[in-house]
Amino acid sequence: MTMIDKAIIFATRAHAGQTRIDGETPYIVHPIRVMLRMKSVTDDPAMLAAAVLHDVIEDCEVTANEIEREFGVVVAALVEMLTNPSKGSTAPRRERKIMDINHIAGCPIEVRIIKLADRIDNLHDLKGVKKDFMELLLQESEVLYAVLVGRTHRTLEARLAIAIEEVREKLA
Repeated sequence: MTMIDKAIIFATRAHAGQTRIDGETPYIVHPIRVMLRMKSVTDDPAMLAAAVLHDVIEDCEVTANEIEREFGVVVAALVEMLTNPSKGSTAPRRERKIMDINHIAGCPIEVRIIKLADRIDNLHDLKGVKKDFMELLLQESEVLYAVLVGRTHRTLEARLAIAIEEVREKLA
């Protein structure tokens, strides 16, 4: 079994019972799509496994130590860096998102690339998202793009720019 197969099984179990914002789509669909987007720019097993696992610390009862035991120190470090540092904070959303974006900006390129793939998928998956939240997501995505453009992967940066424009058009 490959590390990626193992990561899919692990993440599927961790996200069991969770759905996307539409309340219907199993949550695991998102991390798998993120990993598939990543496959267009890398074949690195650690990055692909981290893409599948990117939300398990933040959204599930999984620790970095568990990920390290199952997947090694590199994957655990990537997933830990992909976990928003504002998790658990009671600060207003704007402050939390600034904290999260500043964190990602200082992370290694591998983490920033996975974050781009994650955001692209989130912008393409707006089923069930209300207009006011879509506007907020658009604003946050524009800030993320501004911080990361020229510092990650040109193809994914271009795809994020297109996804942002598509959301703008939906809101127009």
